[in-house]
Amino acid sequence: MLLRKPINVIQGRIFSKIIYEQALSKVVDVYSSTIKSSFIIQTPDNKLLLVERNTKANLIDVKGWKIALQVKEGDVVRPRQRVALVLTKKYEVRSIRSSSKGVVVYIGWVYEERPERYIIVVVNSDDIRELRLRKRVST
Repeated sequence: MLLRKPINVIQGRIFSKIIYEQALSKVVDVYSSTIKSSFIIQTPDNKLLLVERNTKANLIDVKGWKIALQVKEGDVVRPRQRVALVLTKKYEVRSIRSSSKGVVVYIGWVYEERPERYIIVVVNSDDIRELRLRKRVST
């Protein structure tokens, strides 16, 4: 689960907080393009998105010397929409586009690689659920 605020139990299931940069290897199977374990992500707009296990995902690999992302978690993308601008080693600017429609649920930075590398995870909007937080009433 990728949260900035701690959440313990949702619908009888327990989710734990993990480090954002390590989540790519723990929740996404990059070889089969599926979600390995259910997770919740808090978007920059403070929405909570639940992505269930075994969901098919579209992975967009972005690699270059400098990268300017054009999307964030929670954004809806369409086919052929620009998701990133990349500066190459020859100082050329390339545009990386989405190949499918869906919602960006995770953007993973592969921090041990040079040139820079990001993996953008896009899931069909029918396969995610938006959650709402309720304050616990103490008696």
